[in-house]
Amino acid sequence: MRPPRHLLRTAASQTLRHRHPPCSPRTAVATAAAALSRTPATTANCNHHTNGVISSPSPFSSSFRTHTTTCATTSSRRTMATAAARRLEGKTVVITGASSGIGRSTAFEFARTAPRHGLRLILTARRVDALEQIAADIAKETEGGVAVLPVRLDVSNPEEVRGFVGGLPEEWRDIHVLVNNAGLVRGVAKAPEIAEDDMNVMFATNVTGLINMTQAVLPIFLGRPDGGAGDVINVGSIAGREAYPGGGIYCATKAAVRSFTESLRKELIATRVRVIEVDPGQVETEFSLVRFYGDKAKADKVYEYWDGVTQKSSSGAGGWLDPTPGYNHEDIEAMADRRRINGPVGSTAPPVYANPPPTRRAKGVSDNAIRKIFLKTGVTPSASGSAYLELENPHATGPSNTSLKLTCTVHGPRALPRSAPFSPHIILTTHVKYAPFATRQRRGYLRDSSERDLGVHLETALRGAIIADRWPKSGVDIIVTVIEGDQNRDSPEYQKDEGWDVMNVLSGCITVASAAIADAGIDCVDTVSGGVAALVAKDGKSQPLIVLDPAVAEYQKVLAACCVAYLPTRDEVTNIWFKGQLPGADMLVYNKMVETSLVACRNANRVVVAALNDTVRARIKAADEAGLSGK
Repeated sequence: MRPPRHLLRTAASQTLRHRHPPCSPRTAVATAAAALSRTPATTANCNHHTNGVISSPSPFSSSFRTHTTTCATTSSRRTMATAAARRLEGKTVVITGASSGIGRSTAFEFARTAPRHGLRLILTARRVDALEQIAADIAKETEGGVAVLPVRLDVSNPEEVRGFVGGLPEEWRDIHVLVNNAGLVRGVAKAPEIAEDDMNVMFATNVTGLINMTQAVLPIFLGRPDGGAGDVINVGSIAGREAYPGGGIYCATKAAVRSFTESLRKELIATRVRVIEVDPGQVETEFSLVRFYGDKAKADKVYEYWDGVTQKSSSGAGGWLDPTPGYNHEDIEAMADRRRINGPVGSTAPPVYANPPPTRRAKGVSDNAIRKIFLKTGVTPSASGSAYLELENPHATGPSNTSLKLTCTVHGPRALPRSAPFSPHIILTTHVKYAPFATRQRRGYLRDSSERDLGVHLETALRGAIIADRWPKSGVDIIVTVIEGDQNRDSPEYQKDEGWDVMNVLSGCITVASAAIADAGIDCVDTVSGGVAALVAKDGKSQPLIVLDPAVAEYQKVLAACCVAYLPTRDEVTNIWFKGQLPGADMLVYNKMVETSLVACRNANRVVVAALNDTVRARIKAADEAGLSGK
């Protein structure tokens, strides 16, 4: 039985940001490192590293999404612990920097996961006396079931690393897991006062040492049959993603670790060697003691005002996170899936895939009721223009569930390269992509025909609105990301494909792109908005009926759907996408569907205009406050 990935991710991501409290080394990383060993080594092409959180190669269970955690039952924990122990049977694990902190806790976690299965642990550090004490403690705790070999090793010394594998006893050289944990930080100096010795030590240990250890062990992994096998676990830091004053060199070393890990993962993607990175946040270890050159008073001050997550998991399944009082659940929830894109302030949180009881449409809502729309511009500062759109879910029982979430960024207009052929008008490029887990069917990013179709239809819809000849030989990129698809994801019985939901997605893409284009200051003849109507067969109805702004999941069958892009001021249609089959090819029904779609377009346009007016008022107010209004 393979444990749900959302539990693995939560165990590793409790302190993903520096502003969160420190946690014990075991809670922060060691539990996750041991959990990673649960995934069978026979899985092919399973290199996986995602944005600072632990992830195993298999996709999420379709029944879960990281925002809340569900504690496994006692029996399932025992099953998972047994499975993890079997996968570690006879394996050899190397842990660098194992004399204290995260490395020490990782050693104990591996030992506790497989105490009777012939596991071998090679613990390396510069302080061999501390390693010998850890070896004795593990031997006592596991009653000799885990063999431990302490090895003195300074990873910053290339000569010692080169002779590491050859210096091991013969029976210890068949390494299966490498945990590159050794690392340090020196000082809090800011440029230009950073000591050269500190720079050299940090890079030699955190970067060069990690790379040299990987190169020393990797030939063993690749030498195994059937594409090789092994695990490289690099302990990075959230500092490699979010730099802070006084930590410039340390942050640079961890950014280098991240880049090396990503490059290595891509290089080994065709093998069975897994490359994983763990990026913890603030962890209470001897780390700060080293930073302040042994000054314990200064080191203790770092954690003086923190109430960290220090409780150990009560489960026997290799450190599962137990959602009991004592854990900081606010921190855990904030560490949700980092691959996802959260909306701006005022929007709602993503729903949880936890199979709640089926919900029903709110009472009093008719088939032709328009769903509420949340629209906000200026959400991405790095883009020329941006917008975020969220569509209400008619099945929602609370404000935290929605049907459709889209974000759009506009980049340009920009001058085309000199080598590009002359164009008297702007070159419009549109991209529509689904984020991972945007729907139940999409558990990773994979470009497919539906995304290409959406991009083509979006370009057609927008081209009729933009005054293209204002920017000759220029280009603009419009990128729409579907954060969540238009599905009734609350219902565990919903297994339909995205074929009909894509119509509502296109409608939202048109509307959000129009707002983003206006936010970018690109001249248009009118705002363009999208609307959808569908011909459906509803329970208890003998004749099909045309519904406005359909929530596809609530109808027994969808016969046809129509998405229209509309310029309301000019009363012009720039694009029509029709899908399905009409009974007897009835043109009257077709015309009625288009007219119904236009009603949805006009309602969406009111939201676009209101959002743009709010943006203009906010910018005028900001200019007035800054004294830039020209008064």
